[in-house]
Amino acid sequence: MSRPRTTRSPLFALIIGINSYHSTEFRPLRGAVPDALSFKAYLETRVNVPSDQISVLLDKAASRSAIIEEFIHLKDDRRIKKGDAIFIYFAGHGGEILPPPSWECGGPGTKIQVIIPCDCDALERARRIPPIPDRTIGALLARIAEKKGDNITVVFDCCHAASGTRGGDDDMITRSVELDSRPYPETLDQDIWDFGPRGSYIPSKFHHGGLGSHVLLAACGITEKANEYMGHGQFSVALLKLFSNVSLNKLRYSDILAHLDAIPGQNPQCEGATLNRALFDAKVLPPERTAFDVRIEKIGGRDQYVINGGMIHGINTGSEFAVYRKADFNLSTQIGALIANALRPFSATANVPAGTRNFSLTPPAIAIQTKVGKREDLRLYIAPNDAFFRHFRTLLEKDPIFQNISLVREPNHGHVQISLQRSKITLKITDENVTRYGFTRQFKDIDADLRNLSWVLKGIAHYYGELNRANSDPEITGRIDVELYRLEETLTVLDNSGLQGMVLTPTGPNLCRNGMVDLVVEEDTPYGIKLTNKTRHDLYPNLFHFSNSDLSIAAYAQTRADGHTVVDVPLRQCGGTFAIGYGSGGYEPFSFQLQAGQDIDIEFLKIYLSTQPVNLSHVPQLSPFTSDRTIQTWYPKSKETWNTILIPIIQRRSSLTRQSMNTGVRRAQEPTRSYINRR
Repeated sequence: MSRPRTTRSPLFALIIGINSYHSTEFRPLRGAVPDALSFKAYLETRVNVPSDQISVLLDKAASRSAIIEEFIHLKDDRRIKKGDAIFIYFAGHGGEILPPPSWECGGPGTKIQVIIPCDCDALERARRIPPIPDRTIGALLARIAEKKGDNITVVFDCCHAASGTRGGDDDMITRSVELDSRPYPETLDQDIWDFGPRGSYIPSKFHHGGLGSHVLLAACGITEKANEYMGHGQFSVALLKLFSNVSLNKLRYSDILAHLDAIPGQNPQCEGATLNRALFDAKVLPPERTAFDVRIEKIGGRDQYVINGGMIHGINTGSEFAVYRKADFNLSTQIGALIANALRPFSATANVPAGTRNFSLTPPAIAIQTKVGKREDLRLYIAPNDAFFRHFRTLLEKDPIFQNISLVREPNHGHVQISLQRSKITLKITDENVTRYGFTRQFKDIDADLRNLSWVLKGIAHYYGELNRANSDPEITGRIDVELYRLEETLTVLDNSGLQGMVLTPTGPNLCRNGMVDLVVEEDTPYGIKLTNKTRHDLYPNLFHFSNSDLSIAAYAQTRADGHTVVDVPLRQCGGTFAIGYGSGGYEPFSFQLQAGQDIDIEFLKIYLSTQPVNLSHVPQLSPFTSDRTIQTWYPKSKETWNTILIPIIQRRSSLTRQSMNTGVRRAQEPTRSYINRR
């Protein structure tokens, strides 16, 4: 966000750095205060943020109450307009504490992450001052986002893994402390949580909660240690170096980890629902084609090109790639071409095209897919003698991607029926996976313009290609429990003053029965999902919502693989859980909504499960019928495998019985708005 020095930056910041703590049990740090001041100087000199727009809390000033008050001040500051950038930086100790039994935190043995204010463990009114848990910080950020928008960047240069608090290397200090085993009080800060914990459709009350309110940049993984060396945090140094050497209006959050210098022993994390935005900017940058790292690996005694993308990414035998140096941001000089010849779950070996020589490959390099290879993405029905045949032949000649569309002889054998009448294209869903429930959908006619038609057909093919792509591994899906619950707000009296607060908790039976959800729509009722992993593999879930009403795909929860960093395991083996909509997962609850005149809607929740983190950012898409086409939401060695779970979600009005569903219902005239995490 480079600006002339005469321009006042619309960015407001809270900078916190703590070297010295009240408790003698906490080892003093050396670099937290210098790092905080370095970021303050960077904002003032490089981003042109006035000093009066930066609040700074150092050492004794960074008490628990002062930190919370400054978060609240950001919410109430009248100078901050909705959409202005807000930057929050914390350098100091972190830690972990036990959760109350009623909290959903990820399975047995999981702890709550906290940051340590300077007065933590000091006595106040005969009670020890506690740390600040992630749940409290999330609720404070949600309140800010509700008033000021979700253009919020949070940087935590601390860690939560236990470490020794005394002695050790004087040059290398870990930014964490080991707290005692007493459980966290269930009612502490619940007046802050009253705003709501963290969609389909997200009820407005919860729209800015959890990962929807901000982007979080953390110094390391959950089990790792964030270190400072020679008086500075290693993560802060690397991040500030990156910010100082790139154009911020061209750097998206999703690119940060890939371009950050490697830090020994630390794998920084980047999380949030708006990772395709430019740094400190609410603007979403146009999507880039998915890039896969490529390397040379010795296989069977000879060197082979290996692409870090495999079956789970939709790569097929025959997929073609252009290879570039990673530093070539503009993809201006291609250094080679590759064709995939053997597939693995998460990678593929490749050869150069016939008649060409092998090329020299000096890492780091990336491969950009240029052709998808042979696969069937879409089954299309065109009635005999329909005038659309001529248009389809023209499309096949112009773009080989349409070779992945198969023509079928009967309407009910295809996904979509298409016809041309009086210069208008008519499309109708014929997919028996949805029509069997009484759902029909005929889309609004589109102009028979080849460019427009090409865009729409590519979007439809992408939708059905991703919806139906699967892998067969019963060891994975056969031991994953999927639960979907209605959530209710539970009112709790917090103390003798009568202060009350609300938390979301599951209620009633599991609505996902026999691999299907069938429910009567209760508008604005929140719902949540819980996955339980009973396998012996740590798993990385990615959840997507497929809407048959407009053929859009929205990301519900994503586990990204970014650059050289190692991603925390969200769904641990042997009983680990992953919750959406409640608990500590950071994902919003969701709800369902039918439009006027619509009695039924069929959607799909698709869950990808893999034993390695994968980047599936190519999966989401806006509706192909939208007019906005410039932006799309884009330790023993474990077994390499992946699988998917596809769950139909049938939404009915209370007056509609299952029997009437089977005999057909009135066609839906308007699309549903049960979108998930639509930003």
